[in-house]
Amino acid sequence: MHIENRRVIEVEWEGPYSLTTLKNEKALHNNETDYGIYQVYGRHPLYGGSVLLYIGKADMQTIGKRVLQEGWEYENDASSIRVFAGRFIGVKTPKEEEWSSEIDLAERLLIYVHKPAHNSKSLYTIPDIKLQNIHILNWGDHCDLLPEVSGYRWTSKLDGQEFDFYRYNTNQSEDYDKQEGMYDGKSDESYFISLLPQDAREITREVIHYIREQYNGQLVDLHGVRGGIAFKKRNARGYFAKVATSADRRCLILYFSSKSQAIGLDYHKEFVEKGFGKKRGQYEDKKYPNEAYIDLEKLQTVDDIAQYIDDAYRLRP
Repeated sequence: MHIENRRVIEVEWEGPYSLTTLKNEKALHNNETDYGIYQVYGRHPLYGGSVLLYIGKADMQTIGKRVLQEGWEYENDASSIRVFAGRFIGVKTPKEEEWSSEIDLAERLLIYVHKPAHNSKSLYTIPDIKLQNIHILNWGDHCDLLPEVSGYRWTSKLDGQEFDFYRYNTNQSEDYDKQEGMYDGKSDESYFISLLPQDAREITREVIHYIREQYNGQLVDLHGVRGGIAFKKRNARGYFAKVATSADRRCLILYFSSKSQAIGLDYHKEFVEKGFGKKRGQYEDKKYPNEAYIDLEKLQTVDDIAQYIDDAYRLRP
């Protein structure tokens, strides 16, 4: 296991957008936020329809403006062109030079890893040394991109190093090491639950048990996703339920649709009326209208929310 300082770049993806939407409705033209990288999907004569054609960056101009400059309307079957926008996220906005550097490095690493058909020239200009400690996390509608991309894996960082198989040591403790804050793979669920308020832990275990029992065999059980424990249907695109344990949102999140629909707001209103809805702000209403939040400290029994969990499982695409 290699422990070094890594530069983590997080990208939140949204889409798809059509060329008509970019041009006529001025989508992705926000001068404050619409910068980053983007993916273009469409028909290719060799690879077929709806394939990743291009990854680009928009640094000194918005994503919408940049895409419209590239002449995609002259492609064969231009009406099939779809654009996905990747905006960079973090605790705070970095200085412009750092933001620009992250955009450039992320674009280069993603191009090198995914090799889009129209990016062939960029494959030969990868700055190997600069990308070695870059780690990209793709969130949201990242489409065909890998959810996680590491410079360790795709550069020459580990070339030439000698390795050996791990060997079992009977004297090695497998207990949770509280001092170091480390835990083994079998203990991660307990760890995440321990991050919740004391009064919410037992009901959280019951909720998790209900989900696993109810959808046994049809479930993808994800431990340690971004800030919690998540569940999704097999072959589904997104989660339908997540026990969120990050400091800003410690609750049960139910996902009822894609972000383009506001079904979650109606459900959340019901939760508030029934006394177990968790307070949410205007930003969350606008950014995550498909989600509804349950305050686990206020929840009495799983029976109170079983139907809502079932609805999320059924409705989430």
